[in-house]
Amino acid sequence: MKPSNLASLLGISMLRDFTAPYTAAESFFYDKLVAPAVVEMKDAVVGPLLGRVPQGGEVLEVGCGGGPLAAELAGKRTDLRYVGLDLSPEQIGRAKRRGARHAPRLSFVEGSALDLPF
Repeated sequence: MKPSNLASLLGISMLRDFTAPYTAAESFFYDKLVAPAVVEMKDAVVGPLLGRVPQGGEVLEVGCGGGPLAAELAGKRTDLRYVGLDLSPEQIGRAKRRGARHAPRLSFVEGSALDLPF
C-alpha cells in the first residue's frame, strides 16, 4: 500500500502533505506523545542556541505545536519575547493555555512559515 493511500485510510493529513494543518487527532497525538520528547531534548539542542540570543531579543519557534518548548524557554529567559507559530488551530489553542502565565512576552499565532502572518 502506498503511503498516500495509508494516510487516507487512517485520516492522517501530515503523511499526505507535510504543510497541511494537523487534524484534531494528530494534534492530540503530537501533544501527548511527541512533544514530551522534544522538551527533553531542549537542554542539549536549544540551550546552547538560546544562550546566543542577545538580551531583549526575539525568538520565533516554527512548528511550536502545543507550546511546551516555548513555555519552558520563556520561563528561563525572561528578557526575551517569544512567538510560536503552528498550522494547527488545536495546537495553537493548547499553546495559548499552556503559555498564558508568560503573556505578553509569549504569544502564539496560527499560520505557515511559508506565508508568515506578520
